[in-house]
Amino acid sequence: MTRKTAVIAAVLLILAAAALAQTLIYRVDRSVCTGCGDCFSVCPVDAVEIIDGKSHIDPEKCIGCGFCQGVCTYDAIR
Repeated sequence: MTRKTAVIAAVLLILAAAALAQTLIYRVDRSVCTGCGDCFSVCPVDAVEIIDGKSHIDPEKCIGCGFCQGVCTYDAIR
C-alpha cells in the first residue's frame, strides 16, 4: 500500500466514524429516570434538560458522545 493510499484510507475511516457518531442519538427512558441530574452535568453540548423531574435529551443538540449514558447509574439512557 502506498503512502497516498494509506492516507486516503485513513481519511475515509475518520469520515465513516464521524458519520456513525452523528447517528447515535441517546434517549431517556422516563419510566426509569430518577432525575438525579448526573447526565445533565456531563453533557458537553447542553443537550440534556430536566423536565418535570426527569431528564430529556434534545436530539437536535445531541452529538452522540455517550457521556450521559456512561454516568447513568439507573440505565435510563439508551
